[in-house]
Amino acid sequence: MERGILMKASMARRVLILIILYIIALVSSIYVTFAYYKKESSHDINLTIGDAQILTEISFNGILIDELSPYYDSSRHVLLVNVSDETSENALSKLDINLSITSDYASRVRIRWMESYIKERFYYERNETIREAMAITTSREGYHPFSLVMRGQDYQVITHEDGYQYVDMILEERTTLNLPIADGGLMMYARSNDQFIESIILEISLVVEVVQANRYQEVWQLSYQPFSQ
Repeated sequence: MERGILMKASMARRVLILIILYIIALVSSIYVTFAYYKKESSHDINLTIGDAQILTEISFNGILIDELSPYYDSSRHVLLVNVSDETSENALSKLDINLSITSDYASRVRIRWMESYIKERFYYERNETIREAMAITTSREGYHPFSLVMRGQDYQVITHEDGYQYVDMILEERTTLNLPIADGGLMMYARSNDQFIESIILEISLVVEVVQANRYQEVWQLSYQPFSQ
């Protein structure tokens, strides 16, 4: 009889252990599933700019392009511009970029214009392409800083050392601001001979920020006054 009691106690302990292990496994499964859901769902968040609308119109020689264009790298969000071949469809001399900004409240606007010049040299014999970053060392009036891209005639901004271009006006509520941010530019010379052929590609990306006019220093965390008035 005593042996039977011990067997029942042992069996009860085993059942209890199994129940505990099952609960632990269940809790772990719920936690992992929840963590995975949070990670996946973060990709579905659509960031907006509140009550402001920004439209970007990009074209080469009057032909509009979109995110499906071969001249737009959607994975890196950059525009691809040919700087060395005047006959290319995406030649810099044919480029136009216009921004249209409308806000429901009085706003301040700043733009971060970013460029990267890359020389590609293809060697025939080795069947190899070498890529080399380039730098523009001269800044010209009417162009973006240290750039070959010309600004539109009515694109008036103040450039600061923080890399942003500040539109020197308050965008009034329910009004539209048009900014001709790019209007062609200077082409570069690329060499070619019986050993290699060169091409120069410009990658352009930009960030446009619109904030409530009386809160721009707080939101942009500025310790100085970037505007003339």
